[in-house]
Amino acid sequence: MSKFEWPRDEPIEVVKNGYMYTRQTEQETGLQQVVRYRIEMTEAE
Repeated sequence: MSKFEWPRDEPIEVVKNGYMYTRQTEQETGLQQVVRYRIEMTEAE
């Protein structure tokens, strides 16, 4: 189990089917890409 802080300049677009999707902007070119992260959420003990 781990805990981390999510950067505020990287908004979470949607969480669906165990994945979190974000939109990242390339600083030099301004191009945007969607990045998918696999996540698991469990209850804290």
